[in-house]
Amino acid sequence: MNKKYWRCEDGDNCGAYVHTTSEDVYLKHNKVEHNHLPDPDEILINKLISKIRYRVMNEHLSAVFIYEFEVARANLTQSQLAIMPAFKIIKSALYLARASTIPGIPKASQFDIPMWFQLNANSEQYLLADCNSPAFDRILIYSSDRQLQILFDSEIIFCDGTFASSPPRFQQIYTIHAIYEEECKLFKTIFY
Repeated sequence: MNKKYWRCEDGDNCGAYVHTTSEDVYLKHNKVEHNHLPDPDEILINKLISKIRYRVMNEHLSAVFIYEFEVARANLTQSQLAIMPAFKIIKSALYLARASTIPGIPKASQFDIPMWFQLNANSEQYLLADCNSPAFDRILIYSSDRQLQILFDSEIIFCDGTFASSPPRFQQIYTIHAIYEEECKLFKTIFY
């Protein structure tokens, strides 16, 4: 029989718990008197953290962006903001949640790239090329149409290669950056 284990959300101060079946039929409790009302602010914060966690697990956006967006959108009161954990407090849990949805690092250079890693945040093609040859091993090239347009329109580009931070099974990461004049910013345009 599958069981559900329920405990008071104020576990530091209240040791009450109840066991039910998976169909919510009461089985037993620990006879600790549960004599306080739920804290609506705490419930709201827990729901907000759950929503942030869900989005971090299911979207390509950065965890800090999702956190800041959802906290701003929640329009919390001062008392709610006081109990909302800062991003640096929950970031490890958020990154672990995201990591649980990502496949492990491949053991060989021959592996299939899931569709999730072939598209950008706008669901546009992002993996431009996946070349494999005995002469140069495997090369993966990532860029969006927008990034390529910025590259082609730029008069100044910067290229950078690094061996120190390349992923396992790869020897180097090489990036091409371009200055986008309309915003005077440096944009990463191609990764390979």
